Amino acid sequence: MSNFYDDMLLKLGMPIEDTVGLKITICNFKGALIEGHKGLLLFTPTKIVVRIGKKKLEITGNNLFINEVSCDELYIRGHIASIEVC
Repeated sequence: MSNFYDDMLLKLGMPIEDTVGLKITICNFKGALIEGHKGLLLFTPTKIVVRIGKKKLEITGNNLFINEVSCDELYIRGHIASIEVC
């Protein structure tokens, strides 16, 4: 039986097995908490790329910065324009 979260992951092209432990919380497009990431790949004030399983999560916007980081959590602040899985 599938749920809303699983349906959204499939629409994003992310196999459910690649997202075990992954949680993305967006706060009014001014912040995002990514739990269960596999590493930071790129960081600029306009683009942040994070590894999530076999895919990447690209966050674009303005004045982006990393507010907090740990081995599996990343809190991004700034004006978030888009979030894409590639």
